Amino acid sequence: MHPGREIASWGEFVSSHPPYSVALDGYVIGAPEFAQGPDGPHANLDHHYGVNRLATLSTAQQALRFTRLGMVAAFTSPDGDYSPTLYVNDCDQDVALGVHLLTNAPDIAAQRHKRQTAPLRNLVDMAGDLDVTAGAYPYPSGMRLMREVAWMFRPFTEFRDQGGVARQNAEEFRQIIGECAGRIGLHLAGRGGEVKLDMRYEEIKGGSGWTMFREVGPEGRIGAFANGIKAYVIHKGQREDGMHDYTIGRSSELVPFDVHGAVALLNAVEDCPPNAGWGCASSGTVGGSPRLTGSQLAPAELQSVLNTLTR
Repeated sequence: MHPGREIASWGEFVSSHPPYSVALDGYVIGAPEFAQGPDGPHANLDHHYGVNRLATLSTAQQALRFTRLGMVAAFTSPDGDYSPTLYVNDCDQDVALGVHLLTNAPDIAAQRHKRQTAPLRNLVDMAGDLDVTAGAYPYPSGMRLMREVAWMFRPFTEFRDQGGVARQNAEEFRQIIGECAGRIGLHLAGRGGEVKLDMRYEEIKGGSGWTMFREVGPEGRIGAFANGIKAYVIHKGQREDGMHDYTIGRSSELVPFDVHGAVALLNAVEDCPPNAGWGCASSGTVGGSPRLTGSQLAPAELQSVLNTLTR
């Protein structure tokens, strides 16, 4: 667990990490990769860089396919142990589900719990659709599985909403992944729970064709998207040091909101150093403020900056 760390390329990851290393969900700046080297394999499961985001499986969806199609054999060492080392820099839903899948790959691949096959596939598909669209995929909010997914990942959403992600604490991140993974296991065993979705949100500011809002409830963005918001900035909160955290995005490439242009403009305004500022997925569908430092711009200031781009 390395909060906020990003390896600059696939080649650097392979050369600097030992065999049987697997990078998940943005730890490596690069498209999904697999290489079987002379001493053992490396893999990168990701859907942020160098891909069309909406046409690419989420990290957890990739992990399930890896698990079903040879992960155990490829990552079993000469001494007979299934021994991948997973490298992550976050603790969100996609990471937690991916870690659960790869950690339990031998059981999943062997289908030792056949009754879990359909629930697992349904969970991974829904979580993947929501992740690659940052929550914008239009699942009916009344679906039971939506309530169950919200319960499984509530430890993360509460941690995020209470400012935990901004602290970038490795031990806290490990704990959140463990709690979510435990709930995933309970769900697949038929002993999970569910919660009513809290989709409250509050519009703050906005501009031509886009809306800024904050999530009042853990599923606030789902409520915003259900109400027709397609291009957005989410103010995720203000840190103790006064800096702000934002997510910026659009529901798909079909929505005319220049996320790449917005990120470039914000980096220039805030004079962010290379690879440590505002960033976004290669497809330009979702991005965010600097992961480690946050943004110095308050919501009203950010609105003014973006409206020079969108007016």
